[in-house]
Amino acid sequence: MSVSDILGYIRGYVVIRAEGCFLERFLNICMRRGILLRNVKRRGDTCIDACISIQGFKALRQIAKKTKTRVTIKSRHGLPFFLYRYRKRRPVIVGLVLFAAVLWYLSTHIMGIDIVGNERIPTAEIERGLKAVGLYRGAATGKIEPKSVQNKMMTGFDDIAWIGINIKGSRAYIEVKERIDTKRIEGTDIPCNLVAARDGIIRLLEVKEGQTIVKINDMVEKGDLLVSGAVDSTKDGIRYAHSFGEVYADTRYQKSRTYPLEYTEKLYTGEETKRISLTLFGKEIKLFLNKNAPYEYCDKAESKTEYGIFGGKIPSVFVSRTDFKEYVPEKKTRTLKQAVDLGRKELEAELKKEIPPDAEVKDVEVTYTESGSKAVEVAVKISCTENIAVQSVIDKIENMNYNDINENT
Repeated sequence: MSVSDILGYIRGYVVIRAEGCFLERFLNICMRRGILLRNVKRRGDTCIDACISIQGFKALRQIAKKTKTRVTIKSRHGLPFFLYRYRKRRPVIVGLVLFAAVLWYLSTHIMGIDIVGNERIPTAEIERGLKAVGLYRGAATGKIEPKSVQNKMMTGFDDIAWIGINIKGSRAYIEVKERIDTKRIEGTDIPCNLVAARDGIIRLLEVKEGQTIVKINDMVEKGDLLVSGAVDSTKDGIRYAHSFGEVYADTRYQKSRTYPLEYTEKLYTGEETKRISLTLFGKEIKLFLNKNAPYEYCDKAESKTEYGIFGGKIPSVFVSRTDFKEYVPEKKTRTLKQAVDLGRKELEAELKKEIPPDAEVKDVEVTYTESGSKAVEVAVKISCTENIAVQSVIDKIENMNYNDINENT
């Protein structure tokens, strides 16, 4: 439903039938006087149907008389006619107004805040910080600027490395990434190894603690031991250390995909339909009749919004919305170069999402192989240098030999 349809319903409109021999003159006079007729449909040589506002209909009398056109009302639509029909049923009107007001409030204000990712920082403390910067239960969603809240929270909390603010409907989802407690890590007594997070060729070793297992130019695979926490000393024997440091290696990210030279493109017509359903107490109530798709070719997008009532004391109301956008499929062709350029762009963007932010990109290589005359396979390889060392806690018992176990027992 467009904005003009909504405004037309609020103001009210009527569907009229105009009959006469001078309909063209009738329509021309209406246009000159600024009287808008919508959805004009011809019903014969001397008859048309159209939609017109209440004010416009009142101005038709003189035009109809001048052009000898007979105008009759077929149907009435809109809020004014609805209110007039139920003018004597005041409780119904009051109930509808209250329902609309509650629904408006629930959909435009924060009704719940979900916080995840915090381990050391108490949830209550984060909620107090959010309230101080304008994000709290009952706050208007239109006045909340996620970027501003994010910056103020990261400035106000030294232990927060990153915070994500995502507002969906009337609920705010907060994801917290805490800073690493370096003092706690360096001073811990928990023994651990450093293992490879992915395949690569070792280029630089900066080990602060632990016994180095690999050397420069060694090729390692994901999961291989890089630095051992079991340090063997001729003087003290085996001791267990908390290994930490950086191991930099050359790594490679790659993806490939086949792109057809003949493809189908979606040409959207602009026609859209939405369907809404409510879920109350686990039961779905559909606010539409036709279950089939409204168009032969269309895209379908579904969304679900939760509305908490009375602070979550009673079960929430879920409003599900399905949007349909009509399109017309049209067959098209592209050249080999266009297909390769498209593949490079898409695959490179996808690979860069997988590469860690601190990795250094060294080279991007693009290759392609023609699959007959109708498709091409595009491959993208990105070479990087990155720290592949990750900590892995070790169990001392697994590193003890059987003689040690027998001596202890």
